[in-house]
Amino acid sequence: MNRVMEEVMNEKVQEGTAVLWWLGQMGLLVRMGETVLCIDYFASVLPGRQVLPPVPAEEMTGVHLFLGTHNHIDHIDHPSWKTWASACSDAKFIFPALHQMEIQADGIPADRCVGMNDGGSVRIGNVTVHAIAASHEFLDPDTFVDYLTVKYGGRIRAVRPSLLTPIRIGRRHQKGEGNLG
Repeated sequence: MNRVMEEVMNEKVQEGTAVLWWLGQMGLLVRMGETVLCIDYFASVLPGRQVLPPVPAEEMTGVHLFLGTHNHIDHIDHPSWKTWASACSDAKFIFPALHQMEIQADGIPADRCVGMNDGGSVRIGNVTVHAIAASHEFLDPDTFVDYLTVKYGGRIRAVRPSLLTPIRIGRRHQKGEGNLG
């Protein structure tokens, strides 16, 4: 198993907390209790890419929710989503509703696709995902969404830390762990 995925799967996450792993660019793995989310992860190895992804697409397993904030390769990585649809056979894929047809064309069954628009929310397992309008090239609530995930009464916005160690967010944390909250 990939070192990063092994760490994610073995991490003990206290009630009311979340642990984040930055995957480069805007990509995050988030563990909330037993639930693992993958947000905006760009895993494809394309010509000109300067840094290899820390978790190759085919080694991304055990994820429950894949979230893509908008339809650019470094946020909704279609080749990788095709791989993850098979490797994580129970996972749901959350994305702006405008891209439903493209996501299903990746081979992801409709019952695993969750297209969302600004103001929408969905509860999957013990995690609730709320979509909020986001601005990328321009503010367009149908094309670009950010997410607010809620669990155990705690909240985490899809923040993108620029460090390589896990971040723990929650009510209880230990001194010196690089924690927020």
